[in-house]
Amino acid sequence: MIEDDTRRQQVLPMIAGRMARFDGMRWDVTGDLVKGPGSVGIRLAPNHTPSPTHLDIDLVLDVDRPGDCVQCFGATTEQALRQGVDTWATVTASTAIELLTHQGRYADLRAGDADGFPDWHAIQGPIVGFGRGDVSVLQQWILANPLMPALAEPIRADLRRDHLMGVKVLFGGTAGDETCEVRVDGRVSEAAGARLSGLPWPRPARAAFARAFFLLVHREEK
Repeated sequence: MIEDDTRRQQVLPMIAGRMARFDGMRWDVTGDLVKGPGSVGIRLAPNHTPSPTHLDIDLVLDVDRPGDCVQCFGATTEQALRQGVDTWATVTASTAIELLTHQGRYADLRAGDADGFPDWHAIQGPIVGFGRGDVSVLQQWILANPLMPALAEPIRADLRRDHLMGVKVLFGGTAGDETCEVRVDGRVSEAAGARLSGLPWPRPARAAFARAFFLLVHREEK
């Protein structure tokens, strides 16, 4: 408990500072919550791994919580945590900012869009690449081969609500040593991960990874 409290005291101000960079919105640390505009907030969940540089972050939108997690990298623990917070904000929190502001800075996909999730209004954040290999080949492949329609069928079986479902996608590695993870509302989807593993994305000689996040806002008619 003491470890979790210390971790929150260290990480929550990092999150508030990073979120304030979105259009100058005000985000304040209040207890165990980073409070944003309206009913939006961010919580740091207990670390479920032995790694001190792993973050589990819950984005609170009204009563629903599309949670996400991120592994951090850096020369020190503090640098790694700051890098993880920045990655999470860029990929995941950006979808909530788009939902709040409707400024069109990030992909806002309707049910009939070929790149979207069938029968859903969805928001896709930026695609972040990392690793020692050429991450641009994965990012370019995703742009040419949208993930939402490719993974929609197995993901649909894991949707528990008709609104505000978060989908995290992490994949990459080298041939024979691959990572393919899809989480729907924070829960691993084995079927979607298997579908992702079977897609013909490039396996570079040196390990490279791509991370994406989709916010399924609500079902809608085409």
